[in-house]
Amino acid sequence: MPHTLPLDLADFPAFRTRKALLVIDLQNEFLSSSGTLPVSTPDGFVDRTLDVARKFRESGSGDIFWIRSQFDSHRPAATSHIITSATTQLPRTSGPKSSSVRHRTGSEPPSSDQDADPEAFLSVGPTRSQKQTGQTQQDQILLAGSHGSELAPPVASSVNARQDMILVKTHYSAFNSTQLLNRLRTRFVTELYVCGALTNISIYATALDAARHGLSLTIIEDCCGYRDITRHDDTITSLIQLTGCETLSAEDVIQTMAAQSPEKASAANNFAATIAAITAASGGPPRARRLTKTAVTGLTAASGGSSSAIGGISGGLPNQTQITIKSHEIPALTRGSDWHVHSDRA
Repeated sequence: MPHTLPLDLADFPAFRTRKALLVIDLQNEFLSSSGTLPVSTPDGFVDRTLDVARKFRESGSGDIFWIRSQFDSHRPAATSHIITSATTQLPRTSGPKSSSVRHRTGSEPPSSDQDADPEAFLSVGPTRSQKQTGQTQQDQILLAGSHGSELAPPVASSVNARQDMILVKTHYSAFNSTQLLNRLRTRFVTELYVCGALTNISIYATALDAARHGLSLTIIEDCCGYRDITRHDDTITSLIQLTGCETLSAEDVIQTMAAQSPEKASAANNFAATIAAITAASGGPPRARRLTKTAVTGLTAASGGSSSAIGGISGGLPNQTQITIKSHEIPALTRGSDWHVHSDRA
């Protein structure tokens, strides 16, 4: 029988997943009265959004991402997750590019008219009548370095530069052309709260991609700005049907954040550090069970059921975990036999 080291999993903290708040497109172009696409409904949605962000940060629930759009090149509205008509166009459910293609129906306007819709702000294209009369296409907004592309002043002043992240996207979805997905995964985020503007454009595109990546979704509905109530309502209905997302008010979200204890917030914030410690101790990803020579610094050989510390590891090993230490890796301790660390907890 190989020598074993008993391991009580009660001594290890449980791993906690995290949440993230995505605040989308609260830029001068949409919030300024002189902007090309001013968004003012529902009343007070920007102030509520900033209140939610502040409470979210104070609760320690997770990370806040401030996302703004910037024009890079033409993004066809017909192949994007946006709603530019009263009839919701559902994304295809099959095919390798299902996430970016919509069904065409007889009631859907032609592609050029969708591109010309003012709310399709990353699409460039003249209407059919403009083509017939030789008129030029609509002026493009949100160009790099423009005033309209920057976060609105009250929003910019609410960003905590030490804790929050600002991402720039060049597609309607925040998951396209950014490092958002990687950043969420490295922070063990599984739940997203989404708000901003416009409901039927960037919020819709982002939420559909989030669901496709297996993330749990909550739309903070009274923090979602829109210019057309029908498009807004169609978007929320479509998201509920397609993603199973929840819809909450800002007040409900704030109450949820306030109910979280400081101890839980601290545990969530230390989660990434715990994983890093386990990864360093295992000589590779958490799934790697073999320990290297340096990974067992501080290992105390024990017999007769006494316990030992393994390199200061602290964090969430699953039940019935067994770690094998090969004799050639720790010759001074094993002398020809393998050591096993196991859990005697069912």
